[in-house]
Amino acid sequence: MRARSPDLDTVRGYVQVAAAAATWGSVGIFVRFIELPPPAIAFFRVGFAALVLGVYFLVTGRRELFRFGRHGPLLALMGIFLAMDWLLFFYAFRLTTIASAVLAAYTAPVFVAVLAPFLIGERLEPSTPVALVLAFSGVALVALGGAAGGGTPNLVGVLCGLGTGVFYALRTVASKAIAGRLPVETVTFYNCIVAAVILSPALGQTQGMPSALTWGLLFTLGAVHTALGIGLYYGGVARVKAQSAAILTYIEPLVAVVLAAVIFKEIPGWTTYLGGALILIGGAVTVFGTGWAERLVYRAFGLKDASHRP
Repeated sequence: MRARSPDLDTVRGYVQVAAAAATWGSVGIFVRFIELPPPAIAFFRVGFAALVLGVYFLVTGRRELFRFGRHGPLLALMGIFLAMDWLLFFYAFRLTTIASAVLAAYTAPVFVAVLAPFLIGERLEPSTPVALVLAFSGVALVALGGAAGGGTPNLVGVLCGLGTGVFYALRTVASKAIAGRLPVETVTFYNCIVAAVILSPALGQTQGMPSALTWGLLFTLGAVHTALGIGLYYGGVARVKAQSAAILTYIEPLVAVVLAAVIFKEIPGWTTYLGGALILIGGAVTVFGTGWAERLVYRAFGLKDASHRP
């Protein structure tokens, strides 16, 4: 059968998720330049995000976005997932290489693929396992590419990355469950509020006043990587399957490795380039299924179009 092209609204969802993932690809770079403990970085990230969103609600006169109705428990649960996700991720960046941290964290789609059918009743698409294998293989190649300044991966850091993967998957599934019930801005705002409350004890770990550069980096993490990034991500998840969204976010490690090579001189090897190609192919399979690949192979070898097989 001929593969069905995604509608405009679905394509918009894919673009939003991909844009969020590309933005998040620079998070590790920012964390490396901020001289604060990981819990404090996580607190300021969600704190500034909540502040920016709250001001936006007030300035635009959209005070109805402060209302969350009967969805408080689910929003609180998502806030807990968010706090644990970023706390563990920032520790991973400090304890191991960017590549190793990203690889461990991007086991998340595996957990999503397992959890989504049971928790929110999504049907497992036939192309999802193919896309998952391609994308995860690509991430493995990128992470294990042996960047020049990478250092030795630390077991605790890798375990933190794996923990990030678990909470990231839970956030993905939960965001799909609440999609359409509340505006994206409301979900993001209260997720950050809950996460900030949970992470607030981290303020006791800070010593002295951060520099102007540190404040600027922290604000960017909150306003751009969080308020904007999560808004794009949740908006995209509302339009596509949770499993597809999780696989598309593999763009994040690709961006992270490229930035690490440029800024920290962690020069990628050929395995990184091959891994990046697999990541992009996995994303294409997520969006268009496997029919397009079958037709390409058939035409390349002068065979009958796969879409016309009996």
